[in-house]
Amino acid sequence: MGSWCRSRVLFVAWSSGPARRRARRGAEHGRRTIGGPPLLEVERVTKQFGGLTALDDVSFVVRQGEVTGLIGPNGAGKTTLFNVVSGFVPPTRGRVAFQGGTVTGLPPHAIARRGLARTFQIVRPFPGLSVHENLAVGA
Repeated sequence: MGSWCRSRVLFVAWSSGPARRRARRGAEHGRRTIGGPPLLEVERVTKQFGGLTALDDVSFVVRQGEVTGLIGPNGAGKTTLFNVVSGFVPPTRGRVAFQGGTVTGLPPHAIARRGLARTFQIVRPFPGLSVHENLAVGA
């Protein structure tokens, strides 16, 4: 399990299934082998709105097979981070890469075409749709 903390946001990643078993075996041999190549890389991302720094030097990597969570209190910058990663707002500094290619500065539709999309919080799911179908509505 890896974690990163700077300012008010905490990023947590853990693995399940085959990736977790590979990590456990690797740990027994003194090496880390979770997942494969990075799917999502956020490198030293900062986002400022005027004099307010919403994100300060945020870095993390998400690999295939990892289940990832982003937690923090209201106002910690979680939504801003999602907005930067998905291209809705550009970072002041830093880089975002998806599947090895830089997506920093691309518009949201171009990032979505590469396979990285976000959904917006829907307070009430659509009745009659499965969880998968409700998630697909936002994709």
